[in-house]
Amino acid sequence: MSKLILTNKSYKASITLIVILLSFTLLAQKKHVMHENQQWIEYSNLSLLSNKFRLQTNAGLRWNDSFRQKSLKFVRTSLGYQMHPDILISGGLTLVRSYSENQLNKTEIRPYEEVLMNRYYNKLRIQHRFRAEQRFLKYTDTNLHGFHHRLRYRFMLRWPVYANSSDINSKNLTINIGDEVYLNAGKEITDNIFDQNRILIGPSFQFNQKFAITLLYIQKFSKLDLPSDFEQDDIVNLTVRHTFNFTKKKYHSKIDS
Repeated sequence: MSKLILTNKSYKASITLIVILLSFTLLAQKKHVMHENQQWIEYSNLSLLSNKFRLQTNAGLRWNDSFRQKSLKFVRTSLGYQMHPDILISGGLTLVRSYSENQLNKTEIRPYEEVLMNRYYNKLRIQHRFRAEQRFLKYTDTNLHGFHHRLRYRFMLRWPVYANSSDINSKNLTINIGDEVYLNAGKEITDNIFDQNRILIGPSFQFNQKFAITLLYIQKFSKLDLPSDFEQDDIVNLTVRHTFNFTKKKYHSKIDS
């Protein structure tokens, strides 16, 4: 099947959309903004079960204040179905433990559904990811429970800047630039519909068909409890990616999580 080629009209629409998403950040900058730094380390395992089905598992550790304070631990797994060479649909589950001042203060069970799409403009790959999450929360200090929905949309530009050969699975370097917006929904949500916005930029280096690393700088703006309060986190995110291919076909990594 052929690639989904991006037309000039849809390319302009995508750029307009990312400008709108970035406006959340500009709005946040006009408010009272607290500043923090975070460090994220993640491992991502992709198992290609067949030409259509894949199992993906991620695990991560996050810290605040230059590794001084624990922030979050998570494990995520999903089953994906590649309905088109450039369209992947998935469903999965994330387990989260959140910390405040190195003490566990919240646990979360988070089922989710996702659609991931690629489009192309010459060498530039434009990726859209839509994710719907159902968040079951438990606050350990009060033993209270909560539930709400969260909707996420990520727009990502991936530009290949170096390839060791014409083989797509040889060593190659890609630059990633993107933005992701998070919106809350549900009965418990009143004036905090906006949850957060993330700007992402950084390189991915693929060593071979099985191993790759991604290093991102993420600027995250999050909504706090008071209407005028936001938090800006400057984040360094290192992800190690490992792929197991149980099919007889070569893996062409056009779909990334």
